[in-house]
Amino acid sequence: MNELGERIKELRKEKGMTLVEVAGDQLTKGMLSLIENGKAKPSMESLAHIARQLGVDVHLLLEERSTEEIKQLLVQIEDQIEEAEKEFSIDKVKHLLQKIYEKISPLFNQKLPTTYETGRLYELGGRCLLVLERSKEGHEAIEESVRIYESLSLFNQALKAKIRFLYEDMKVGSFEKALDQIEVFKKEYKDKNIVIEPVVQIELDYAELIILYGLGEYGRGREVLTNLIKYSKQKRVYYLMDDIYRLAAFHALVNKDEENFNHYILKSRQFALFTDNDETLGYALFIEAHYHNEYTKDHDQALSILADLKELIEKVGESLGGNFYLEKGKAFYGKGMIDEALEQFEFFEHPSYATHPFDLAMIYTIDSYRALCFAQKGQREKAIPYAEKAVAQLSTLPHSPYHDFAKETLVQLQNQ
Repeated sequence: MNELGERIKELRKEKGMTLVEVAGDQLTKGMLSLIENGKAKPSMESLAHIARQLGVDVHLLLEERSTEEIKQLLVQIEDQIEEAEKEFSIDKVKHLLQKIYEKISPLFNQKLPTTYETGRLYELGGRCLLVLERSKEGHEAIEESVRIYESLSLFNQALKAKIRFLYEDMKVGSFEKALDQIEVFKKEYKDKNIVIEPVVQIELDYAELIILYGLGEYGRGREVLTNLIKYSKQKRVYYLMDDIYRLAAFHALVNKDEENFNHYILKSRQFALFTDNDETLGYALFIEAHYHNEYTKDHDQALSILADLKELIEKVGESLGGNFYLEKGKAFYGKGMIDEALEQFEFFEHPSYATHPFDLAMIYTIDSYRALCFAQKGQREKAIPYAEKAVAQLSTLPHSPYHDFAKETLVQLQNQ
């Protein structure tokens, strides 16, 4: 293909210039003709001269070459980012994303073409920067991606990029702000008569769902959940369905709705088998183990499920580890194996993905269980600070049964 030569010829004719006029005193008419017909490649010096003669930026002549370069880079980094964000340790996630961003950042200093690829490059760069806690730069990069997408009328791609801001608000506990922003997005697209594509609509509704749960608005959340599942089935688009079923099961569990819990955990397992997704199956197993530890008190069943989960962790990596050690420790505590429980709690690390109030509430109870273990060992003075820490951490989250458990634990130890 002779994209560069054709572009030079097209620009020359648009400007009404002859070969001689563009060649000037640094090129021959014959050489310029060879370049335009793809029979010769210009040096960067010659290319800069041609651009000056045509009165354009040299980058305009290289636009397609630059786009191709960006395409190749995107192919390399998109999967790398997805894999990096699945890592269990937030330090590991940051380390990997820093390396990826180092590949991207040099291009930001160049004048890039206004293309989908450039928009995507800024979006991914912003995504890396946000995880690296370079919030201002991350927001600016994603805002640039939105500007590019909207200039190309890629409004759905722009909305997908904007949804990233919602998760940033949630990460710092600004759930009300995130919910208000969703209403702004909906009104903006309605006023412009823009049809939101099913995948983007599902992503927006899912964000609204976890925001409502984060605010403790379980009634409104249930409505959004019901409509979201119905919409996905109508459109036959099952994007995020594993996350939706898992969140629905956890919502039912927190609200002590055993019937719906069993319904959604079964759906989650079935979806995992249908898609042959070990991670989805792993998360379903984790929630089941949690259910038995917290509600049925069948700790042997919890340990049996955790043994299956351990096999999956060994198979697909630590991204499934999550709260494995927390649940195993709780099961040991329930069986009166105090030292073994404390050992498992020591293995526990806060998963990188755990930022939602549901996840945090579950995690913060680890200190209540530590307190109970130390109390069982007759170490009340060591137990009380852990019990107080659990109550303090949970007080920052919407009310749930975990709050009651933490407070009851603290009162119990104080009255001993």
